[in-house]
Amino acid sequence: MPEKRKYFFLQYPRITRYVIAIAFTMTALVVVETTIWLFMKFPSLNKSIPYFKPVVREVYETFDRDIIQFQPDCARYDSLLTYTLRPGTCLFSNREFSTAYQINSLGFRDDEHSLLAPEIIVLGDSHAMGWGVEQDETFVALVEKSTGFNTLNAGISSYGTAREALALQRLDKSNLKYLIIQYNQGDHDENKTFVENGFVLPITDKAGYESTSDMHVHRQRYKPLLYFRTLISFYKGHFLNVAPVVMIPAVKAANSVSGTGQQSSEEQAHYFLEILSRLKGMDHVLLIILKVEGRLTEDRYFENALAGLLRENEYPPFIEQAQILYCADFLTREDYFILDDHLTKAGHRKIAAGLARLISEK
Repeated sequence: MPEKRKYFFLQYPRITRYVIAIAFTMTALVVVETTIWLFMKFPSLNKSIPYFKPVVREVYETFDRDIIQFQPDCARYDSLLTYTLRPGTCLFSNREFSTAYQINSLGFRDDEHSLLAPEIIVLGDSHAMGWGVEQDETFVALVEKSTGFNTLNAGISSYGTAREALALQRLDKSNLKYLIIQYNQGDHDENKTFVENGFVLPITDKAGYESTSDMHVHRQRYKPLLYFRTLISFYKGHFLNVAPVVMIPAVKAANSVSGTGQQSSEEQAHYFLEILSRLKGMDHVLLIILKVEGRLTEDRYFENALAGLLRENEYPPFIEQAQILYCADFLTREDYFILDDHLTKAGHRKIAAGLARLISEK
């Protein structure tokens, strides 16, 4: 029998080449799929062997990651803000964490007591909300613990400054001493739309939100050769500057702002301050601003742009006296999850320490 097979391959060399090529291709595909699967299953591998990390992150963020605002047990529709968190308790998990949420009656990740005349209110997106860490590990909870002030965490995933300002209108500000606002570059599109639309924010209707939520929950997480196709798409986009296709809108895109560096940051700072300028009842409030991105950045473009606008223009006193916490000065790569673009509890501890220091100095 072996002689016959040998004879067959010699007699039909073209077919032999086809068989070898197909076998080699199938083996390569299986190796790629298995390798990326392993790097998804065990994120720490990406730290030890970082060669696949960009592709693994692309797979994770596009097809694998759960988004809390599209989880029906954790979020609900809101006609002013598109969504808030759903009052009660829920579990939010991804590859690198599993966290419990206790959500108060206004839809924020905090207790009911924090709604009663808080002395500190923290506005922000998923970084302030505490994506990936437990409730008592967020920088908001740590600031409350270190200062002793009643502190409300009003951060919600993907909110820009516009929705944060709208949410602030619902809160008790009668005893407010400190307003902390966490900014992210992804806030810009929402902020610009809000200001240029006469400080009215277009909101997705309930059917649209529920459709997106349902699409997210029931999306097919894996299809044959998904990892290989993502690998090809990623490197095609990398070398040809073609954006890869994204299935589900996720946490705000970090690169949604046109332009780069200081010029882009000046535009961001302008719309940011325009929104803050319309806040009422802030006369005796100390404003603290911090910028946290989904990836480590060491620049101060946004903070410098804020300082420049404050020097060159007139703003309400609470804005002109604002304090800026420069997170880029102390955050490192070790303060972020390996795959997920959010802070670990170590990063939250560093931010809390910086905020507590600013508060103690006033």
